[in-house]
Amino acid sequence: MDRLLEKAKIELGLVSHPEQKGHTHQELHHTYGHHESHRPAMDLNYLSKHPEAAGEQFKILLAQLQQLAHSVDHERLNQYLSDKKHATDFQMETWEYIAKQTKKEP
Repeated sequence: MDRLLEKAKIELGLVSHPEQKGHTHQELHHTYGHHESHRPAMDLNYLSKHPEAAGEQFKILLAQLQQLAHSVDHERLNQYLSDKKHATDFQMETWEYIAKQTKKEP
């Protein structure tokens, strides 16, 4: 539980990622190019060198997609994503898989 809370705090930008300690806010702002109102983006260069962080980021993104699947009107989103102007085949197939798996959950 403590690990999940720590991850959430890092994601929300309430605490620094362990790799960011010792850097000033201005350095991080310059490095990540984010506005203070946005949560810090995970640096792809960092993730490419730290598979455990990439794995955690992957799980966070999947959890966000599952939350989205629980919250949206599936019929309307399916209609939107089936238009090739709005989504690739891969994106549509991924959405369909996540939506199907989310429906199986209690």
